[in-house]
Amino acid sequence: MEKTVCSIQTRIAETDSLGVVYYSHFFTYFEVARLAFLKSIGCSENDLNDFFCRTYILEAHCVFKSPVQPLEEIEIEVQISELQEKTFKMTYKICGKIDHREIAEGYTIGIFIDHARKGVKIPNWFVMRVRSKTNPSS
Repeated sequence: MEKTVCSIQTRIAETDSLGVVYYSHFFTYFEVARLAFLKSIGCSENDLNDFFCRTYILEAHCVFKSPVQPLEEIEIEVQISELQEKTFKMTYKICGKIDHREIAEGYTIGIFIDHARKGVKIPNWFVMRVRSKTNPSS
């Protein structure tokens, strides 16, 4: 499936006592990439509000490969790797923007929920936009 790439600069406030970016911030970077992906499939502000109010992350996983320095430019690549009836899996790869070294990779599994917070079928608008991004000729 087609990938979306976004760039950010790490912040000094994200560093730990060893002077590198603390591991929990990588999940924030995943969230930044997820938002970039949604914008790339044409989600409006209302769509984004609907998405974030109606989804939970069921699982998040990250493998750390290289430390990141404060103020370093990084690129986060994201794609939907699985689209099930109720869940979707997004995979992420973080690399140095300048040296292209592998920094981390991981995934999140999300689920759409109803007002009672029970899992529901993924909305058609989401499926159609994901499919049009991954198969633009269809």
